[in-house]
Amino acid sequence: FKMAFISSSLYTFTSKTSKHSKHSTSFLNTFVQTHSFSIHQRTTLHSSIKSHSISMVDKVSGQQLEDTLKNLGSTPLVVDFYATWCGPCQFLGPELEKLEKKYDGKVRVVKVDTEAEEDLSSALRIRGLPTLMFIQDGQLKYRMEGALPVDSLVEICEQAFFGKVVENESEAREVREAS
Repeated sequence: FKMAFISSSLYTFTSKTSKHSKHSTSFLNTFVQTHSFSIHQRTTLHSSIKSHSISMVDKVSGQQLEDTLKNLGSTPLVVDFYATWCGPCQFLGPELEKLEKKYDGKVRVVKVDTEAEEDLSSALRIRGLPTLMFIQDGQLKYRMEGALPVDSLVEICEQAFFGKVVENESEAREVREAS
């Protein structure tokens, strides 16, 4: 950030006063050489963060969600209604990535930003975050609020999509405790 700020300041300075451009350029080169290790570290760190944040779970708009539901056929769908500021939503993100990876196309997972899609969130009565909806063949099989680890999400998917439909969270807990 400082580098970009200094660089843009120098660019402005050199474009206005050509007699200082040689001095400014050498200052910039010296700055880059002196700070190359820390710049490299930041670039590497930034690249590392970017590579870990590549998402398998698609973020969709209300219209894209509608299109997905129309075109999905019988493939089960988990919809995560979230907000960027929500701590439990941030915990749930990687768990949903694991869920999608585990099912490898047999279950689709998408995310809807409730702040960007306020009308949809209101129409669906999204009150708590995160809210997950488990949908198959155009029907809501299960709905829950809160963040769960991937193992619990797998249990819910197994019951809702591939076996017994889970009616509520306490029933899901009873099934987990019985097994």
